[in-house]
Amino acid sequence: MTYENPNVSLQSVILPDGEKYKSMDILMKVFVKAIESRLDRQRTFIALGGCVIGGMCGYAAASFLRGFNVIQIPTTVMAQVHWLMLSNDHVKTRLKLYPLMRRKVD
Repeated sequence: MTYENPNVSLQSVILPDGEKYKSMDILMKVFVKAIESRLDRQRTFIALGGCVIGGMCGYAAASFLRGFNVIQIPTTVMAQVHWLMLSNDHVKTRLKLYPLMRRKVD
């Protein structure tokens, strides 16, 4: 993918999976790599993994330089459902339909 386009570069950070790894120490690995790579807000984070990986990458993307684009590629059924629900809530919130959804769930 990047071989033919010299303007595209790919950096990776491999994070451990599992709830016990949701910590600032692990999140700092993403921040350190982003700083070392001199990323700017024109870049995109890609999360390839389950719920923990997606959550950590999403948080890092939102926090680093006050926000990056992020692409979630869930690799587990739980992560697929989780991110589908979050994107659905985000759309409903932007359309101001979230209070209706909340009443329906309660």
